[in-house]
Amino acid sequence: MNSKIVMVFIILIQFNIYAYKMIGEAYGNDKSDFIQPIAIQKINKDFYILDYILGKIIIFDNDFNIKKEILGFENPIAFKVIKKNIFVSEANSNKIIIYNLETEKKKTLGLYGMMEKEFSHPGKIYMNNNKLYIVDEYNFRIQVLDEKLNFIKEILLPKFEYIYTPYYLTNYSLIFKTEEMYVLDNYSKKMYIYGEKKKRKEINLSFISNLTSFFEFQEEIYVYDAMVNKLYRLDKEKFTKKEEIILEKEKKYDVFLMNQITKDNQKLYFINKNIIKKIDLKSKKNEDIFKLKKLKAKSYIDPTSIIVDEDEKIYILDKTLGVIKIFDKKGKYIKQINNIGKTPTDMILDKNNNLYIAVAGENRVRKYNKKNELIYNFGGYKYFPTSYNFYNQKLKEKKQRDINKIDQKVYNLQLDIDGRGNLYIMNSKSVNIKKFDQFFVQKNTIGKKANILYFLQGKKELGTFGWNEQESDVLTDICINKD
Repeated sequence: MNSKIVMVFIILIQFNIYAYKMIGEAYGNDKSDFIQPIAIQKINKDFYILDYILGKIIIFDNDFNIKKEILGFENPIAFKVIKKNIFVSEANSNKIIIYNLETEKKKTLGLYGMMEKEFSHPGKIYMNNNKLYIVDEYNFRIQVLDEKLNFIKEILLPKFEYIYTPYYLTNYSLIFKTEEMYVLDNYSKKMYIYGEKKKRKEINLSFISNLTSFFEFQEEIYVYDAMVNKLYRLDKEKFTKKEEIILEKEKKYDVFLMNQITKDNQKLYFINKNIIKKIDLKSKKNEDIFKLKKLKAKSYIDPTSIIVDEDEKIYILDKTLGVIKIFDKKGKYIKQINNIGKTPTDMILDKNNNLYIAVAGENRVRKYNKKNELIYNFGGYKYFPTSYNFYNQKLKEKKQRDINKIDQKVYNLQLDIDGRGNLYIMNSKSVNIKKFDQFFVQKNTIGKKANILYFLQGKKELGTFGWNEQESDVLTDICINKD
C-alpha cells in the first residue's frame, strides 16, 4: 500500500477519535442578552431593565442603544432609581445594594433578620416625601428610612399565607396619596388603605383572577389581571370594576415576569416574554416597542451535570436556570424539564431510566419516572442540610426571631448509584454520604471529616473525606482503604 495513503488513513482515524460536537450553546456573555427581565423603569428618556438570572441592569437610551451595563447583583428582584443612585433588592442575600451612577461604586444596606434595617426577602422600593420605603416581604412590614438611611419606623402589614413563592416574585406594591398609602397584596387578592398611623380599610379584590400589580393614573387606581390580560380601572369609592382595558386577546401574558411596571405620564411600560410593551392609557392602544434578545431553547448558562440515557439522549442540568435540557445523540434540542426546584446540583439515571435530581437549594432529592413524572420528593433539612435559608423560611415565626444571622450559601449535593439501584448522596455541608435504596429507605451513613494531617502523612481511613483548604465546605475526594 502506498505510504501516503497509509498516513492519510491513520490521520483520518485519529481525527475520528478526537472529533467532537457542540451540544447546545452558552448564553449570557453579551450585553444584549436577557434571560429573565423582570423589572423596568423609564427615567427621562432612558430605560432601565433588570434581569433576575443574569444579575444585571442594562440602561438603554430612547432608541434602545445600550448606554451602560451594571453587573454583579445576586438574584435582584426589584429596583428603584433615586437621583444618582440605584437601589436594588437582592432576594437571596436579603440585602439592598446601592449603586452610585457617578462613582460606579456599590454599598450594602442590611442583612438577614427581623430588626431595624434587616430583611427577609426585600421587595419593591419607593421614595415619598424624602423618605425611603422598603417592602420587607417575609417580615410582613415596610421599613421607612430617611435620606441618610437612618431608620424611622416600620409599618406592619397583614400576613399572606404562601405555600411556595418563587424568589423572583414580589407580593406587595404601594401607591402614595396625599394622606394615605395604598398597599396591594397580590397573594391574598386584597388592597389595604393606611392612614398616618394605622390601617383604615381593607378591600377585597377576589374578582381578579391573577392579581399582579397596580398603579394610579389621573387619581384613579388601575389593577392588572395577568390571567385574562386586562387592566381594570376601579371605582374611586367602592373599588369595584369601572372599566376593562383588554391588552391583547390572543397572547397570554407571563405573570411571573410582570413584576414591576413603570408609568411615564399617560404611557405605561412593562415587559412580557422579553418584549417591551407600551400602553397609552387615554387611547387604550398598546404596541410592542422593543424586543430584548431572548434565551434560546438550546441555550444554557450554568451547566453543572450531564448524563446520557439508554436511547443516547443527552441530559444537561442547568443549576442557575433550574431546568434540564434534553438533546438527541446528534445534539439536536428535544425538550426541557421545568420546575425541578431551586439550585439543583446533580442528577443521575438508574437502570430503569428513572431520573434522580439533587435539589440542594430545597434540601431534597426528587425522583422522576420515564415520563418525567414526579414519583418521590424526599428530604428535608435533617437529611440534607444544604440550604439553611430555605429551611429557615419554613420555621415558625418565634424560632425565626431567635436567629439573627443564617448561612446564605447553598452547598453541594451529589449523586451516584450502584448496580443494585442503591443511591449514594454526598453532602458537602455535613461532609458525609448517605446510602438509600430505590424507595429512599436509608441503609447507612458513610464518612466523617478527616484531620488534614492524615493526608499530609499519607494515612487513609475507610470513609474519610478530604477537602480543599481554600473552600473547606467542598468535598474533593473519598479515600477508601479496602484492607
